[in-house]
Amino acid sequence: MLITLTSAAHSGSASACLKLGAWRALTRKEADAARRMWAQARDLGCDQSARALQAFDDNTGNPLLAAVTTLVDSPDIDTGVSVASALTNATDASDADLIIRTLEFAISLPLGNAAGLCDAVCAAMLTLQRLQVSLPPLDSTRLQSMLDDCVRRGNAGAALILGRAMCGIDTAFAESTSLAPKRNMRGGTALLLRAADAGMSDAWLLLHHVHADGQGSVANPHAARFFLEKAAATGNVNAQRQLGALILKAALDISEFELGMHWLSQAATQGDAIAKSLLRTFVLPVHGTDREADQAIAQVMRMDPWVAHRLRTARNFGLTKTEAISVDLVSGLRSWGLVVSNDAADQRIRTRFSRTIPALETRYLDQLRESVEFFRASGESGAIVNGERRQRPHTLRYVLDRIGFDESVFFAQVPTSKISSFRQGSSWAHGVRSTLKTALTI
Repeated sequence: MLITLTSAAHSGSASACLKLGAWRALTRKEADAARRMWAQARDLGCDQSARALQAFDDNTGNPLLAAVTTLVDSPDIDTGVSVASALTNATDASDADLIIRTLEFAISLPLGNAAGLCDAVCAAMLTLQRLQVSLPPLDSTRLQSMLDDCVRRGNAGAALILGRAMCGIDTAFAESTSLAPKRNMRGGTALLLRAADAGMSDAWLLLHHVHADGQGSVANPHAARFFLEKAAATGNVNAQRQLGALILKAALDISEFELGMHWLSQAATQGDAIAKSLLRTFVLPVHGTDREADQAIAQVMRMDPWVAHRLRTARNFGLTKTEAISVDLVSGLRSWGLVVSNDAADQRIRTRFSRTIPALETRYLDQLRESVEFFRASGESGAIVNGERRQRPHTLRYVLDRIGFDESVFFAQVPTSKISSFRQGSSWAHGVRSTLKTALTI
């Protein structure tokens, strides 16, 4: 279509020059491209182009907008369709500058609320949100009217944008008041629910945010938790991190620690740096380099595979010597790491407890599964009897003496208070309060 229009304009068609000038005004950043075409059409006797040129020359603020405004009622140009098409092209190209420029035409021109134009405006806003680009101030009443039209026709994206704005939550591309002049929490949450039910996963997290606000008119902690769980279940990484951190912060028993670890690990798997940082706090430190440890383990594997598997697990998961000797890897394996039962807890702690330890690297989990298969094949599982408990340290000591390695390369050696901090979520949370605050607010 554009090729045909360009050819006709070059052949001397005044109507084609008029239309091509309008299209270039909408799609090109240089004003001269449109002005030249209108000047050519004027010279060919087109009165509409003459009026557009006059408006262009008289306006020093936004001459192109002034010129195109004179063409809105032109019988030769469907301006609304042209603006919608130009905005769609800019959106498809993810050209943020051109999107913003074309949006100004869509909002400022007296075009009405044609469905195609409103949908194009909504799609453009969603793209600006994805690109994290700010939108300059526009007519908020007009914007809300166009988004309302989209919502009435079942546009979930519009429900997400407008619901968020009505709840007073700024977007990455605009302040809430620039999209909805008046706040309406109940109306906004209804729109967010509609968007969430239609598959817009971000809406679940926004609903959590609104209901978790203790000062808000729709505050409801139980609903907030439900919405956060829904968001996490859709794969939203922010929700997974927040849910995991929230559960771990309040954890009182091993099942809660496991659930929190599951969600935090889900976020970390998607590359969330804050989730990874929190997971690292559950792994006690060991000394030495991975290279020397791997060499030692390879040597031990030829001497005593039982010891080798336990040494490797101890280093990968930061186990104490007591935990490494006693832990039942078969029952402790989880999709995200390892659970050390209270039977294997450090003997120095008066009240022993189970603790959860994440796999900080994929290879650690792969090696743990390999060790589990080894112990399962050897028939070792469940609690160990007293005789075994007494014999295992001697076996371990004998092997380490033979290879000449210090225990600190494989076993965590930390104060009892450090291990005890994992007993309750509140104790752990106190030690990581700065990172935890960030995890729960971003």
